[in-house]
Amino acid sequence: MFAAQQQLASGSPSSGRLIAHQKGQLLNFGTYPAPCQCSRDQNQVRLMQHFFVETAQELHLTFFGKEELYLFVLDLGDNDLTYTVLQELVQAGFYTQLVVWPLGVAGRAYLGVGLNENLTFQDIEELLYTVQRLSNYTYRVRKQSKALA
Repeated sequence: MFAAQQQLASGSPSSGRLIAHQKGQLLNFGTYPAPCQCSRDQNQVRLMQHFFVETAQELHLTFFGKEELYLFVLDLGDNDLTYTVLQELVQAGFYTQLVVWPLGVAGRAYLGVGLNENLTFQDIEELLYTVQRLSNYTYRVRKQSKALA
């Protein structure tokens, strides 16, 4: 988790729900969350955090994170799958941060997710359902391709 925090913290603070991208606007889950301006925003992000945990558990997604930082790392269990899902997420309109540990070597790849007060519960739900759908589909296609080879 320390590596994920360092990697996410190296990005600029999140300033909004959407970020501009060459393929259009993307929902921004990929940068370190900016400090909440008021206690209402902080409470909202805490509720989002609990929602993220409950939804990820329902979908049987492997994740870990640190509560006070509103950061999570999704572990898809396979580097190639993680890179493929990351690319597909951009196509689906989501921006998440790639986290590799240990840094500087060919380590394990994860998807870093930062929560902030500009996101909605629906944004979080859509991201997690999309990750689950993409990872299941990509895994099945790869397995079928290997079986046919």
